[in-house]
Amino acid sequence: MDVERARTLLAAKRAEVRKLLAETEAAGRDDRGSEDEKGTDIADPAQSLTQQGIDDAIAESLSDRLAALERAEKRLADG
Repeated sequence: MDVERARTLLAAKRAEVRKLLAETEAAGRDDRGSEDEKGTDIADPAQSLTQQGIDDAIAESLSDRLAALERAEKRLADG
């Protein structure tokens, strides 16, 4: 594969993953914020905890993916 093409693909993927990570982190903040607003009237507290866990797992996976992309970019830069 052409080095410039690889750089372009990695940069595009990095931008996509960063966007997804930002959206996931925002959703997590919203979930936590809505839990605070509901107070003790929540019917099933496990539901909000489950959603928070899902958000956290997705964010961690995206962070790992971003780190892998950055390592790939470094390998490409190093030749």
